[in-house]
Amino acid sequence: MDFLDDPITGNQPLFKALQQGAFLLTVNNRLARRIATDYNDFMAQQGLNVWPTPQILPIRNWLEEQVKFLETHNGNAPRFLGAAQEKLLWTQILEPDAYQVYMMPATSIARPVMQAWQLMQQWQVPLEALESYETPETQSLLRWSGKFDQQCLKNNWQSSTGIYQYVTDALAEEQKTIASQIPAQIIIAGFEDPNRLHQQLFKQLQSLARISEYIVEKNNNASTVVQANDFDEEILAAANWARQKLLEDSNQKLAVVIPSLQENRSKVERCFNLVLHPERSGPPPYHRQSLFNLSLGKPLTDYALINQALASLKLLSPIIQTNDLLNLIQAPYLFGSTENEEELIPALNFSQRSFIDSDLRRAGRLRWTLKALLHRAKTHSSTVMSENWSKRLDLLVCLFEQTTSQRSPEDWVSVFLEAWKIVGWPGEQALDSHEYQQSERLKKLLADFGHLQTVQPQMSFAEAASQLKRLCQDTVFQEQSETAPLLVAGLLEAADQSFDAIWVTGLDDQTLPAQTAPNPFIPLAIQKQYNLPHSSAEREYRFAQKLLSQFCAYTDEVIFSYPKKEGDSDLRPSTLLEQFEQTTMADLIQIAEAMELQSVELETESISSLPALPEHSLVQGGTRVLDLEAQCPFRANTEIRLKANQPDDLTEGTPPMLWGSQIHKVLEACWKQIDTLQTLQQMETDKLTALIKQQIDLALEQARHDRPDLYRPNYLSLEKQRMLEVLLNWFELEKNRTEDFKIAGLEQQQNISIGKIQLSTRIDRIDQLSNGQKIVLDYKTGLSSSSKSWIAEQIAEPQLPLYSLALESELAALAFAKVHEKQCSFDGLAQQDDILPGVKALHISPKEKPDDNNNDAINPDWLPLQAHWQQSLNELAESYRLGESFIDNSNCLYCDKAALCRHHELHSTNRVVT
Repeated sequence: MDFLDDPITGNQPLFKALQQGAFLLTVNNRLARRIATDYNDFMAQQGLNVWPTPQILPIRNWLEEQVKFLETHNGNAPRFLGAAQEKLLWTQILEPDAYQVYMMPATSIARPVMQAWQLMQQWQVPLEALESYETPETQSLLRWSGKFDQQCLKNNWQSSTGIYQYVTDALAEEQKTIASQIPAQIIIAGFEDPNRLHQQLFKQLQSLARISEYIVEKNNNASTVVQANDFDEEILAAANWARQKLLEDSNQKLAVVIPSLQENRSKVERCFNLVLHPERSGPPPYHRQSLFNLSLGKPLTDYALINQALASLKLLSPIIQTNDLLNLIQAPYLFGSTENEEELIPALNFSQRSFIDSDLRRAGRLRWTLKALLHRAKTHSSTVMSENWSKRLDLLVCLFEQTTSQRSPEDWVSVFLEAWKIVGWPGEQALDSHEYQQSERLKKLLADFGHLQTVQPQMSFAEAASQLKRLCQDTVFQEQSETAPLLVAGLLEAADQSFDAIWVTGLDDQTLPAQTAPNPFIPLAIQKQYNLPHSSAEREYRFAQKLLSQFCAYTDEVIFSYPKKEGDSDLRPSTLLEQFEQTTMADLIQIAEAMELQSVELETESISSLPALPEHSLVQGGTRVLDLEAQCPFRANTEIRLKANQPDDLTEGTPPMLWGSQIHKVLEACWKQIDTLQTLQQMETDKLTALIKQQIDLALEQARHDRPDLYRPNYLSLEKQRMLEVLLNWFELEKNRTEDFKIAGLEQQQNISIGKIQLSTRIDRIDQLSNGQKIVLDYKTGLSSSSKSWIAEQIAEPQLPLYSLALESELAALAFAKVHEKQCSFDGLAQQDDILPGVKALHISPKEKPDDNNNDAINPDWLPLQAHWQQSLNELAESYRLGESFIDNSNCLYCDKAALCRHHELHSTNRVVT
């Protein structure tokens, strides 16, 4: 800017001017903080303990101060819209056209449209210049801009960029009034590419003050270029270079510049922690101050503390998804202690959270209302749980009633704060410095949210929650960290600073100069005519030249690097690097060798058993104990004794376990009335159908009461029809039985002793034949169960063999009764063919090998078979009682305990990279 007074070059002249009362205007908050920090360090180095605070402000803050001053004296200043207010206004204007024209929500289009408007204001592009362009985007921008102007004129609003013109005009028209606000000397910093609004403002300020530009002091540096194989090698080398520099002199001010820092933030942070802070391989807290700062903000919603606060507002929705609810229950920043009008509600501890999680999964519902949740908590929770979880839900139900009407944004702020109080946000743990900054930023955003009522006086709760979330997504938050010797930054963040040494990475020809990125709503010809940012390759080239010149001028030692490859693509160095001397990565590695990943041997300890159970005790788990023990002793002990179970999956429709339970209930009720095969065979189809329907109605009425979310009228009707078809097919199969029988037992409960333990069992059904023999049946609503292993050396699915051992009468057959939609069938062992349809007589004893040439039927002797079962089941029972927990890897395919047994991991390698 040629019209400015002589520039101030270097820190010392700048700090001297600040000491003498000069006022510094910076282009952004980051630069203001950095210069203030450097000034304070400088004053401390002079041996001072106390000094006046320098006058340093970002230009936006200074402009807002001038508006307040003018409003105090003139009383009729326009209302300047904040960024959130302006975006909301643009969204409202775009709403009617968004889907019709662009097939996108208005919220997605509002930002580029608002940016187009702001660019035109900043660079003084008149709307009339667009009228001759017939493109849909340009015509849409003209139409929307007209509506925006009308709204602003009607309500005495100004866009956020209008504050520049307003203050500039005030400086011209009311110099006497505003002169007392303007210091005698003004210094501007960071305005490398000032737009026309900046230039007009600075020109006008010259009539009231001496105005100069701060320029970082130039150095004669050594600049070199180095090639890396890829991005990973490049950042690892840069990190090791910084480490070596800090080992030489920890007081140096260093920087590593990474153009793609936004996309690779996590990878970069891991790499620099690995090299500079290997002690941080474990979880925080860390006791050594970080040697580097990442100068890159993230959207506020990327921070768990904020994300969980926003997610907790879903509890005030009319319908709450179970998956959302389960995530909230386990969220570490929620459900700390909270205080209502009467008492302190303690925090939910780990066991209480686990109980709620398990209970909600057992309920099987995919969606809840607050009242349904409250009912569940009061009817299924312990006393301790009722005093905690239920009370929070009570308070949320009361608060929910306030969300059913339209309210102002300021009113919704009160609702948000009350909701966060009820859910105990931000949790029990003390917030560290970073978390505290995040929570304070959210509170500040709530004030900005309240100001939205200027644009939208009333909104629903859903709109309010969505607007708050969008506001957090749009807010890039940079934590303020302690000063560190190394800055890891993007291209622009480091451009206006001086360093002792700097490494600039990623300078391939695709990155620098940057690709053009013109705004889609402004004609390209207009953007080039007015020299708008990112509008042409020439502009990007000049900007890149200026950027590299700054790095070279303000730093003693500069290393530029670029990757040779990105994936499978070959890259070339930026043409701007041709002027610098080339070196090799090997030369740099000699200075600071890359740290090798070290491997260590893991110590492993085998725990082969749990403490033994008392002899003849009644163990939990029923017959599933033996079933799991037969599959894998480790799984049996972890699942039954340690209760280390995979959480229940949530599924649409009737869960398989609930469907099986309903089938059991209906069959039990029907057979209580039918009782014999003769009765069944003589029963008319209509009468049988009516009986089944009646029992289905009773069974599903209870299910409908328990799961109103699932069993709505249409779905209930479909489930009744599905169940009726399955059961009619089943009874048709039963009618084909040739041996008459009567029911001897239904859902018969008894404790069975096996080995030195007792198991609590429930036998689904026992039929008694006319000769006194009995058939034991176990209903299965799946098709996977099989009786094949019953005659094998090792028994799987030992439930029915166990039942047979407790049977006092002679056994005729033992079978699974498979009641399934695809096929209804019996699968088991029988004394003779077709006692049960499809079940053949047993021809061999368990230890005999089949002889294909022997086709003669041999009536089985149950005694040797049951003796085999008795021995096998005794061994399984005793193994379980003794707590034997060795791993049987033959049944690992469908096991969910892999994370506990770690069988594959421990047998593949005993080494781990650290």
